[in-house]
This record gives sequence, structure tokens and C-alpha cells, in this order.
Amino acid sequence: MDIRSRFIPALLVALLAFAANGCRRAEPENPEPPRRLPAIPPLPAPLRIETPRKNWTARMRLDTLRTWEDGDCRRALPGGMLVNDCVVGIDLGGTKIAGAVVDPAGRIRHRVFKLTAAKDGPKAVLDRIVDVARESVRDAGLELEDMLAVGIGSPGPLDPDAGVVVHSPNLPGWDRVRVKDHVQDALGRPVFMDNDCNVATLAEHVLGAGSGVSDLIGLFLGTGIGGGVIIANRVHRGFSKQGGELGHVVVDVNGPKCGCGQRGCVEALASRQVICREIVEAVRKGRKSVITETDPAKLRTTLLAQALAENDPLVREVMTKAMEYLGVAVASIAHVVSPEMVILGGGILEALNDEMLAAVESSARKRALPLVMDGVKFVRAQLGEDAGVLGAAVLARQALAR
Repeated sequence: MDIRSRFIPALLVALLAFAANGCRRAEPENPEPPRRLPAIPPLPAPLRIETPRKNWTARMRLDTLRTWEDGDCRRALPGGMLVNDCVVGIDLGGTKIAGAVVDPAGRIRHRVFKLTAAKDGPKAVLDRIVDVARESVRDAGLELEDMLAVGIGSPGPLDPDAGVVVHSPNLPGWDRVRVKDHVQDALGRPVFMDNDCNVATLAEHVLGAGSGVSDLIGLFLGTGIGGGVIIANRVHRGFSKQGGELGHVVVDVNGPKCGCGQRGCVEALASRQVICREIVEAVRKGRKSVITETDPAKLRTTLLAQALAENDPLVREVMTKAMEYLGVAVASIAHVVSPEMVILGGGILEALNDEMLAAVESSARKRALPLVMDGVKFVRAQLGEDAGVLGAAVLARQALAR
């Protein structure tokens, strides 16, 4: 055997041994223990709040509320606690206080009315609000402690968060009256409050003519003119929380003086009070009309509707002029808000025929930019006198859900 045949196998064995020793990792003299990751703390158990039945500060989300088609407002929750899905809606007016128990479907279970008797002073009126709430719940066969909350619509101006009526022409002697605190302390339920026309607009938005519409304005023609604005499905109050005072949109800078002290507000030119006064003054001066009443306070809406149906020239003239001004206000508001719908309500508009509604729409379209009014619907309010209590109930429910 030659030298190559003996040398090559020995070389291969040596190379393999070297390779094995060179790839082996040297162990340190004092090896450190293996590093361990910090332990992951266990997830906390779901928060469970044990809320006594009378502790109304616990809020429930609106999407947990359940509507009962059989009319029973009660349901059982985990833990055996019975909670009532109804709320109380209060409509505070200068003449009367209305209260109602309202279920989650927006159905009124029971109504109660009392005279406001504002001449008796704020304390007496606040006590009547409490009485109306208690009686409406009692007469509905329910218990006050089971009501989720109380909502109140009140004449303004007011601070909706604090629940304070700053001042109200319809409630003489009211100066920074703390309505929310008084009612909340007396009833032991959470109380939420807003301007009466805001809650009426909210009611029409959720339960009435504006259901399914995200952007709308509501105008309510009564003794004065009030309104509300819904933008992106929420009542718009603005920085000062006084937004939506649509009755004080100026439509004639040289117009008559308004109750607010300014001139030319639409309320000073188109409210029911103004309409009745102008008709009566014309009758006193000898204008022929089926209207013979000479006291504006006694001129009923039904008489106005009857005169309009009989094509009375005087009533038609005065009403058409008022609707013209109302349309001017709508056009101005629409340029700012760009609503999808305009809801017109209040006793006088709801009693009159569609001709007056059409007059408002015609006036508004004539004065607004075409693109602003393109596709905008003008409709009559649907909820009538129930808009106040229903809107107050919706206000309370939405406040609980936030």
C-alpha cells in the first residue's frame, strides 16, 4: 500500500475530530441561570357593581333597555333586581304643567295635568311639578322608585346642565330658579332638563315627523315662536347652550319691538299673539270679517281656521303675511343649518289647512339659495300637545345612555 492510501484516511479522521471540537460551545466557569420573562398578571375579573335599588346614580345604557309589547314596563336584571324601563316626562308651561309616564317605545301610559299658577311663586310651581310626577306614576299603577329618570322641558332661557331657569317671561318672578335640584331631591330620581322647544323638536325627531332624519329644524307657532335644531341626530345648543332660539331670528331690522327687547324678530311679526292682535285691530277699524271678536285673548284658533276655510279676506291677508315672515326666517336658518326637513308645529299651524304650510315653504324657497333648499321637505308636526312630555322623556333616556 502506497503512502497516499494510508495518509488520506488519517487526515480525514483528524479533520473531523477538529471540526467537532471547534463547533462545541465553551461553557463559562460560573454559568448564569436562564433568564425568565416576567409573569403576565391575570386579567381582572369583570367589574361588578352592586347597586342598591334606590341608588339612581347608576346609569344604564339605552341599548340595554327593552321594550315590552304587552304593556308591562318591568323586567328582571341579573341579581334579581327589578328595574322599570319607563321614564317621567314633564312639560312646564306658563299656563299648565303636563306630566306623563312614557315607556321605551314612546307610548304614554298615563297623563296628569295641573294649572301652573305661576302667580303663586317659584316654590309653589316646583312643588306642583313634583306632584304631577308622583301622580302620573301612581295613577299608572307603578312606583316612583322604579322610574329610570325624569325629564323636564321648561320655558327659557335656562342652563340645561345645571337645570336652572335663568329667567322666563312666561313665569313671572323666576330668576335663576334651580328646578333640577328641587325636583331631584324631592323625587330621588335623576332629573334632566332642557328648553321646551328643544325637547319638542327632539320628540318629533325621534318619535314623530322627523323620525329617521339626521338634520332638521323645528318651528312651533304659539303665543310666541320657538324652535329647535337637530344636527347629526343631536340637539344643537352651541357654546352658550342657548342655540335654537329660532323665534328671535331677525326678519325685519325696522320691524316692531319684540318681547326680548330687539326689533324685527320673527316672533314679533308672525306669532299667534301678533296674528290675533292685527285681526282684532282691523275689525275695530271697520274691516269686514266673519271674525267679530274684539278681544285678541279670546280669539280662538278654531275661529281662525273656520274663517280661513270660508275664505275670509282679512284673515287670509294677515295669515299669509305671517307665513311669509316665517318663511324668511326658515330661509335664513337653512343657510346655516342646511336641514333635510323643516317641521312646522304649534296649535295654530296644526289647526290650519295645508295652504298655510305651503305659504311658508314658498316664502323660504323664494329667498334661499336653490342648492340649500334642494330636496328639503316641509312637513307638519305629528305629536301635537304630547310633544312636550314625549320630548322630555326622550331627553332623559338619551342622557342616561351617554
